Amino acid sequence: MREDHERAIGSGTREARFAKWEQTREKGPVHYIIVYGCLGWGLLTGVAFSIVFPLVMGSGPSFGKLAPMAIPAFAIGGLLWGTIMWLQLEHGYQHSREKGGDLRGGDEGR
Repeated sequence: MREDHERAIGSGTREARFAKWEQTREKGPVHYIIVYGCLGWGLLTGVAFSIVFPLVMGSGPSFGKLAPMAIPAFAIGGLLWGTIMWLQLEHGYQHSREKGGDLRGGDEGR
């Protein structure tokens, strides 16, 4: 999750993070939610779950039986995750622009 956040807002100086978020936000919330939420979080988490769950449990559904259920379920969860992240990042952006703070929520950019 942290990597998606860093890709969306960038790293480095306060100005660099604002510039990166401005590039991301120009593409709009739907793009962010689909790319970072549904595909970035949902698809990857669904595949990882489908691989790890049978290994940890030792028995139960195989990857072939679990993946068709898990991947769409996590992708739907990714839509929710992407929406929440977009709203948080946009709120932080607006608040930081008004107060002169940082996109990460702190005032380290002052």
